[in-house]
Amino acid sequence: MLSQKGLLIIICFCKTVQSDHHANEPSEAERSHRHHSNYNREVRVTVGRTVMLPCEVPHAGNVTVSWFRRKDVRLLSVGSMTYTSDRRVRPLYDKQSEHWFLQITRVDEADSGYYECHVGTLPPRTALVKLDVKDPTANITSGKELHVHRGSPFNITCLVHWGDMPPSNVLWTAEEKNITLGLKDYVITTTSGNPVVSSLFVARATPEKAGKYHCRPEGFTAPYVMVHVLDGESPEAMQQGSQNRISTATFYVLAPVFLLLTFHNDGLH
Repeated sequence: MLSQKGLLIIICFCKTVQSDHHANEPSEAERSHRHHSNYNREVRVTVGRTVMLPCEVPHAGNVTVSWFRRKDVRLLSVGSMTYTSDRRVRPLYDKQSEHWFLQITRVDEADSGYYECHVGTLPPRTALVKLDVKDPTANITSGKELHVHRGSPFNITCLVHWGDMPPSNVLWTAEEKNITLGLKDYVITTTSGNPVVSSLFVARATPEKAGKYHCRPEGFTAPYVMVHVLDGESPEAMQQGSQNRISTATFYVLAPVFLLLTFHNDGLH
């Protein structure tokens, strides 16, 4: 039989062990903090636009939030205070979502990189945002000139590098006339991505198919290529023939000058 004193000691010891066991377990708040310790987001935008980088950490509005630029470890803001001389940058708080944002106006490609928001909780939480600023361009891979032999197939490829929004469509024109789907000898294929790749395949080159071809992605400057259809003469032969014609013309222009100088020198002697 245990005495009342011994029974009391056992009960106290059990309660102590149970309390120590629960003390080692994280609270619901700590579990939440650990679970939300890191957020990743990528934001794409076009040069010249205004961007809002989100600090997507739950209930961050109740504590201090700081923004850093990772590439130069630059402190940009603490709370609503800005700590950079760049007037394009400022922190903003949205009461409805309880999220902080870093606003950057008139972005350029130099602004690309990683930005971190640090939330002053215990333990601290961070959100990592990658900003990708693109100067939207479209270019034709073959350059400004394309020489093809008569009767041969040829292909023109256009690459469209976009920022926050890809072009809704890519059109092709030949001598300012639209090339439509199903037109004989022409096949257009366009694949999504960044860049968007659009290709124009022409099954057979003829003199009528020579001229200026434009790739026209909506919202972008339209690049072009001048297609030359050769009838048995290569571009190298054309260039060499042109050089020979220039040399012959130069000879006929300069020959009288050399003759005059020769006669002049003979008269002096």
